[in-house]
Amino acid sequence: MKTGRIVWAALMIGAAVAASAAATAAEGPAGGGAFPAAEIFPAAALSGVSAPIETARVPETEKPAGPARLVAVRAEALAVGTPVRALDADGTELCAAAVDGGGECALRLPAGGTYTLRAGALEASFTLEENASLSGVGGDGWTDGEILYLTDAPLCTLTVLSDRAGDGSLEVTLRGEGTEERRFLSAETGDRAVFAGLKPGEYTLEAGGAKRAVTLGAKMPFVMLGLD
Repeated sequence: MKTGRIVWAALMIGAAVAASAAATAAEGPAGGGAFPAAEIFPAAALSGVSAPIETARVPETEKPAGPARLVAVRAEALAVGTPVRALDADGTELCAAAVDGGGECALRLPAGGTYTLRAGALEASFTLEENASLSGVGGDGWTDGEILYLTDAPLCTLTVLSDRAGDGSLEVTLRGEGTEERRFLSAETGDRAVFAGLKPGEYTLEAGGAKRAVTLGAKMPFVMLGLD
């Protein structure tokens, strides 16, 4: 009889605890209001699988520009004070300089790039090598490798070929139209001498004591001569 009473008491206590929990759930948290709805997580998240982490894109490393070099420009046909502007391959203006009383100016540009010069109606493109020499000139200009000449006048080129230099060096001089230029032929120069940016007219070519008359003009702007 005593055992039955103990069992009955235990059942009553369990019922009271269950009723209290149900009442608490119905009332919600302290201060009133319902409990928030339970958040359902996907099985992958519960198993320890994390979401992918988005990483920031690292920009590509740009090729560093070469050291700055001075580019000498001669534009005798332009008025004093005319600006000569230098643009990069994308058309962005990098610097500018005004033509002085001697028809010259200088621009400082990074070596190893290709640029365009604009001055009045003239435009010329060129490449500035790492050693500060100029090459690949196009448009209204020409170069002797050191100076960039801007001009819209028709220009001529004389190329002299010879194997007479042998192991030494042969001096070749060109005179005419207010100019006198010298070149040296040797095995190192490929037995070739180039006189570029010449005005049309009459010239005298002298090499090894021999002289030869040369005519350059619009009909024959590019002349190649071989020395016997």
